[in-house]
Amino acid sequence: MTTGPPPVGLPSEVSVVNLGLPLFADAIRDQGRPVTQVDWRIPAGGDLDLVAALTRLYGRHGAAVDEANAEVVRRLDTGVPLLVGIAGAGDVVPGMGERTILHCGPAIAWDDMGEPLRNSVRAAVTAEGWGDETEHIDLEPANHHSTVVPMATAIGPSAPVFVVEMEAGGTRSFTPINQGPGDVAWFGKDAPAAVDRLVFLRDVAGPLLADCLRGSGPIDLFSVA
Repeated sequence: MTTGPPPVGLPSEVSVVNLGLPLFADAIRDQGRPVTQVDWRIPAGGDLDLVAALTRLYGRHGAAVDEANAEVVRRLDTGVPLLVGIAGAGDVVPGMGERTILHCGPAIAWDDMGEPLRNSVRAAVTAEGWGDETEHIDLEPANHHSTVVPMATAIGPSAPVFVVEMEAGGTRSFTPINQGPGDVAWFGKDAPAAVDRLVFLRDVAGPLLADCLRGSGPIDLFSVA
């Protein structure tokens, strides 16, 4: 008489965790069974040298990476952006000189700029009263100066900016007043109407909004949204 391993009993209920191709998860779901899809991909596209480099990097800095990620989650969860002021960019933005133009995107030389961004720079230069002088100015990415700008925006020192503070991270950042629709610089225009809009924001809208804010105190931007 021969003996063997005892028969294996199959479970009557199955729950599945599927890694990778969602096709398999869909097939199980179509059969009415619970399935959790995990969006997983081979690290570094399967390049063994890159995988080894990532392994070495994370092994050495894993604790610091985990701590930084936890801090990001904490700030997102508990942080409240407060609008605390409106002022000329040159008065509040760190590192902005008297002949600085902040622009969207990464650092780029004038000769390499696309025409929409060049137009926006020209409009900002004209609004600053520098004529059409674009050679003797300092072009800087806005994000290098804690400033966020949309579309093809370029701003000079006199442009009014919102000043936003986040107590959870101890940070202060800036963003210009939206230029609105039409023939405007943030759409890549340098027509007279675009320059006029920048001057209006500087001379009329900016000071008016600043006075309103001084009367109300800091504004919780989450409550406004």
